[in-house]
Amino acid sequence: MSSARLLEIDRQAAELPLDEQRELLTRIAMRVERGAPADERPASLRGIWSPPVPDDFDLDEALRDARGSWTRKLDDAQP
Repeated sequence: MSSARLLEIDRQAAELPLDEQRELLTRIAMRVERGAPADERPASLRGIWSPPVPDDFDLDEALRDARGSWTRKLDDAQP
């Protein structure tokens, strides 16, 4: 963190009432005690779905087929 950013956070924290400063300090201390958070990047959907989805699966074609089916059903349902 840049020192300018740290100074700004410190300035903002100093403007809080003492009870809120204590709460902030407690939250930061708990976060530090837990250690660094796990890697929070979103999981790759390709990685999650790779076993059941074939590599040559064409999503655009599947969507066109589904939309076509819905359109035909809607056309059939209209009087």
